[in-house]
Amino acid sequence: MACRDVQSFRVSIEVPCSWQTVLARLENGTGTVVVIGECDSGKSTFCALAASRAAQAATSRPVAVVDADVGQSDIGPPACVSTGLVREPIERLDQVPAEAMEFVGATSPVGHLLQCATATARMAQKARESAVLVIVDTTGLVHGGIARALKSAKMDLLQPWMVVALQREGELESLLAPYRHRAEPVIARLEVARSVVSKSVDERRQRRKARFAQYFRGARSVEIGWESLTLEGSSFLSGQAMAGQFCAYAEGQLGCEVVRVERTGNGLLALVRGEPDSRARREASQEGYEVERLSRFDNLLVGLIDRKGETIGLGIVERVDLDKRRFAVATPVETAQDVACLRLGSMRLLRDGTELGEA
Repeated sequence: MACRDVQSFRVSIEVPCSWQTVLARLENGTGTVVVIGECDSGKSTFCALAASRAAQAATSRPVAVVDADVGQSDIGPPACVSTGLVREPIERLDQVPAEAMEFVGATSPVGHLLQCATATARMAQKARESAVLVIVDTTGLVHGGIARALKSAKMDLLQPWMVVALQREGELESLLAPYRHRAEPVIARLEVARSVVSKSVDERRQRRKARFAQYFRGARSVEIGWESLTLEGSSFLSGQAMAGQFCAYAEGQLGCEVVRVERTGNGLLALVRGEPDSRARREASQEGYEVERLSRFDNLLVGLIDRKGETIGLGIVERVDLDKRRFAVATPVETAQDVACLRLGSMRLLRDGTELGEA
């Protein structure tokens, strides 16, 4: 059964009547609420409606939404967990401007569980600085051990007082089972809105492309020197550059061009152009060499991290200038001089949002 709700949305929508009790409770709620459900279950719709109604009821501080759906982001670009403040009625989450973001590096939590969990926790903590109520929208990953591990980690870090579970036929019960006999979080099981429209894999890909394109529209190429820069996700630039003869020696071992050798805390790192054969790579590893391919940086999506350790934006590596010792990065960030670290992602991207595969 559907009910009309016109108080919070400028355009009326139909939502299940079962939502109304929970929405009313959240109007004056405080603390953290986590919303879970499969893809196309109405999570974002519920979050927008809940935030809109709560913002109307709040008398002092605004309501915050943490968008932890890294693949189908509404607040901020994909591959990030972002947070925004809701001070007035909204129709959709993409109307909420991002106040802060944390770069995860990929558009799927698979293979990035730790990054997704910690990024969500950091953004929730940031949101609590300004908001009385923090609503966390999550990914549609709900099946299998990976989903249980990710949701469990988020619950432990966020400590929500309520979990809103949007499900059709009990598909979320394995995720909810650990909390069945606990005082908190309160579990609110709600039906999925029948008006929710399912999106195909291609439609999701096209939406990500549009979101990335929107973010990088107007991006300019900036040069970031190595001297004041570190890399997160690579040993490159973490050690002392070695003399040219070390490159020649490493080339003999690896069978490909070596453009830089560094002595790191774990041995030697060789930055190579080309691909050493697997046997040479194994032998080099046994002798203490770590190998990093120069091609890894081609069109690599990166997070721009400032001296406080906060993500100030995203960039796409367009060129590694070995002679001038700097990266050329396409980014809309105007304060690129504040970048102290590049957090390396695991996907390649063009400015128009076209995904070029994994790095």
